[in-house]
Amino acid sequence: MLNKLVLRALLSLSLAFTFLGTANAALITQDIISDSLGVIGSITIDTVAVDEFDSVNDWVSFDFFGYEAEESFLFSAIIDTSDFYAGILSLDFDVNDLCFSCEWAYNGFIEAGFGGAVDIFDPANGDFIFFTDDLSFGQASVVPEPSALILLLTGLIAFAVRRKVS
Repeated sequence: MLNKLVLRALLSLSLAFTFLGTANAALITQDIISDSLGVIGSITIDTVAVDEFDSVNDWVSFDFFGYEAEESFLFSAIIDTSDFYAGILSLDFDVNDLCFSCEWAYNGFIEAGFGGAVDIFDPANGDFIFFTDDLSFGQASVVPEPSALILLLTGLIAFAVRRKVS
């Protein structure tokens, strides 16, 4: 009986330590809001890709007006690594979507607390399409990596095993 308990405890600990390395990683998702138009886009970044300057240079999902950005000439998101719930502090971007016959280029910046601007143009002929300078971020939504959920599940299993043995 004690042998099974020790074996289960070791199995639970080994499973928990397997996922410990990425337990603090999370996905941060925020809406991009225009004061005049409402929500015009959203951005999702993975905090596991943050560098020593608290900068993330790639996105998981980035869309404007329902079109997903595909190509990047410039992308930099600054986050507060001590508080993911603060969201993205600064976002600078120059990206293109790859719609079938309507490729658009989006160039802009957003600073938390200061606002931002974006201009949209057709890169094929340089025609101006849209400009707004009343952008801000929505509330940050932080989703923990699945490994954090596995750690929680392992703890619950350990409690259940202990209770069953008692």
